[in-house]
Amino acid sequence: MNADGSVTQEVSSGRMNYKDGQGHWQPLDLSLVPETGQGALGLKVAASNAAVRVGSGLGSAGIASYTDPTGAYSVTLYAAGFGPASFDKPNNRADFAPQAGGEVQVTAQPTDTGFEFGATFPDAKASPTVTLAISAPGLSPVVDSATGAVMLQDSSGTSRIEITAPVVADAGLPAPAGTVTTAIIGNDAVGHRMLRYGIDPAYLTDPARVFPVTLDPGVGSVCTRLGGTNGCLDSTHYFDTYIATTRRARTRPRRRWTVSATTPTACPPTPAPTGATCAPCSGSTRPP
Repeated sequence: MNADGSVTQEVSSGRMNYKDGQGHWQPLDLSLVPETGQGALGLKVAASNAAVRVGSGLGSAGIASYTDPTGAYSVTLYAAGFGPASFDKPNNRADFAPQAGGEVQVTAQPTDTGFEFGATFPDAKASPTVTLAISAPGLSPVVDSATGAVMLQDSSGTSRIEITAPVVADAGLPAPAGTVTTAIIGNDAVGHRMLRYGIDPAYLTDPARVFPVTLDPGVGSVCTRLGGTNGCLDSTHYFDTYIATTRRARTRPRRRWTVSATTPTACPPTPAPTGATCAPCSGSTRPP
């Protein structure tokens, strides 16, 4: 409530708050802070209703993990042959350098709904494939052949965690459809399922390519799509703009608008459809 009696609403493209175990709203803090003890990877998100951890050592020890808000389902990704990690504090990200003469770098960073991982290809000589190991107790990875997303499903076939479809980009421009493939290729020596992403070599060797090229999936809870929008209702029953994002969300664009309180029932603070007139508020219009 403003001093003049009007109400200002602030809207973000990503979560700004979460509900704690007592049902109270708390500010979301994605800052990575040190963590030790059982299950630790070295770094964890400071404040969220989901447990998100990011590795600080070798990729073979884990690059990132996610446990859903209920605590029932979790996934950890491993990247053998990468690391040790260096912490990019300005970007709140762990970078796992290649080992044994490799060129591709693997990264992991938290998002408002889980974590995001990716790979950076510095030039056309880089290997076009990246292989990771998945540990998800009680869940089995199933590739969506239409999108390349990986659904982690329980014994009933219900999807519990989603590894979103990979996005390949050259200098920030998305690659054409079909540039990257997703496959589960068997188990590693300790029984973890192996997830392989492959970029079309012709895409990397195209003379028009502008490096670096990035591969950018994300991990988060599965949600119910509402009304054909990107909005999702998660297990804590509040509206999230993105449950599993496929692009980096270091900053969250915000919208502000002010509603006059002179006619209390005229303009509720919940958003109206894009471009809708906020009648009878003197012809004011909701921002798109």
